Amino acid sequence: MGADRLGSLAACLDGVHPDDVAIWAEFAEHYCDSKKPHVTEVETDLAAHIHDKNSKLAPGDREYLAPPPGVLKKMIKAKGRFYLTLKRDGEKAAERLFNIVHDGLQLDRLGQRIEMDEWEANIQVLLAQAGVWESLPKKLRDLIERTTRPWITVAIDCASRCILALSFSRYDPSHRSALRALEMAVSDKTLISFAAGTQQRWIYGLIPEMVVTDAGAGFRHYRFRSAVSTLKALHLFPVSGRPQARGTIESFFSTCEKRFLHYFTGRTFRNIFERGDYDSAKNASLLFDQFCLYFTRAILDIYHQTPQENLNWATPADVWLRLSHKTSMMPPVNDEERRLIFGTPTKAAVTDKGIRAFGVYYQHPLLQKARYDDPRLPRKNLKARRIEIIRDRFNISRISFFAEGDWHEATTAIGLPDGITIWEWSGAAHFAMSENKANGALRLSIMLAEVNRQRLSGEAAMWASELGMEATTAKSFSDIERKYFPKDVINDMAKIDTELAQYVASTDPLGLPLSVIRDDSKPKNDEPDEALEKEDVEAGPSRAAFTPFRRRARDDNYRPFEE
Repeated sequence: MGADRLGSLAACLDGVHPDDVAIWAEFAEHYCDSKKPHVTEVETDLAAHIHDKNSKLAPGDREYLAPPPGVLKKMIKAKGRFYLTLKRDGEKAAERLFNIVHDGLQLDRLGQRIEMDEWEANIQVLLAQAGVWESLPKKLRDLIERTTRPWITVAIDCASRCILALSFSRYDPSHRSALRALEMAVSDKTLISFAAGTQQRWIYGLIPEMVVTDAGAGFRHYRFRSAVSTLKALHLFPVSGRPQARGTIESFFSTCEKRFLHYFTGRTFRNIFERGDYDSAKNASLLFDQFCLYFTRAILDIYHQTPQENLNWATPADVWLRLSHKTSMMPPVNDEERRLIFGTPTKAAVTDKGIRAFGVYYQHPLLQKARYDDPRLPRKNLKARRIEIIRDRFNISRISFFAEGDWHEATTAIGLPDGITIWEWSGAAHFAMSENKANGALRLSIMLAEVNRQRLSGEAAMWASELGMEATTAKSFSDIERKYFPKDVINDMAKIDTELAQYVASTDPLGLPLSVIRDDSKPKNDEPDEALEKEDVEAGPSRAAFTPFRRRARDDNYRPFEE
């Protein structure tokens, strides 16, 4: 077609005076301008220019000729679409439009490549119900926002298009939201789908071979990058400004915009032309917690069960099952790995009873050895030695501490059952303190009974799913300690190996009471406590950020990427 076009143009210019061709070519170039003039405007300017030049000619000089109809347009088209797009729309637009596409990604196993990104959903959600909002003082209502646009950090497996993580937040994304999404991607999430009441279980979780993100601040943070490194995964930053380099996650966001958001009121739309006169804030009717629950249900029950053209009209769920039987993958992390990589690092004092946390003591021989080997000179009123620990919000019966160049696990001295979450334990402490107002004693029998009640009512499962909750930081743990565990838990049980009740899903998750430790404010101070002795020397980030954990080896046939 290009050769035919040039041949047709050459035939049109055959026998035309070179001076006329030069003028026509000059004005054909005027079309290639960022102001984007129309062809008709260029033809009008050319006619005026030729009339002006002919009016200044001496008698007997040759007059300049105007091009025949359609010739100027042919001269413009002969420059080619790439050149015209480059001159009129810019270099990036030309590269995006004429990008060369080969076979694309050739993925044949799960976890070979996962993509992560943050998305601000185009919908306004409420942060407080109408009755609660109207009861607030006017000054307070003027200071805070009633509506917000939720942020979602998503992780997707590129081979199956299955969603591995959905981390919701009211605030701008940070390394906390990125870390929590990565933690979800490599952890078992069946409890989340169980609590949300979805028809399909969230079985999609693995340790990835490659994590692809943009160069956002949250993904460049040392804690996120060290977590990826500890997982033995390759962290890839594609070229910025090219969304096609992360096409799978970008396509997912576009799908969510088109398929799910139109069910809700309060949409903000992508631009003012789509929004028109629609008042997004005024029409907002969905609470933030409701959005998190409904969006999770939409992904698990609709998105994963819908055939996709890119998967040869198979569903993501079917592709996941097929590839999981065909090729091997690294399974999700266990509880110890999850705590070491994604737990909350902080510092704690070592006493003769061990380390105190959540009203109980954790004991281990190496803890007392660290106390004996304290290198500081003895003096009066010397404070206890502090060491680095990692807390686990999903299992408070165990903590990790650093001693003798490695991480070790310490258990509670009172034999606390495995699997009690920080939400259950704090709720039980709140109940015990309210039941025994005389002295506020925390009795183990009362607290374990309350933990079982929370599990049987569905409250515990909803809290552990963390839907709609902000990240738990070191400051959060400090506030919990100060508010709910000022005294030690009293072991008043004769039977030590107490069994906990199984989790029960509520028929109405949104009707459950909120956790007593829920804090919807912006997370702050998630770094380890820096209130150390003068003799202590802090050298850079916490050691917990670079956990020297020895994970199980991959198969001998494993290759992170192929030529």
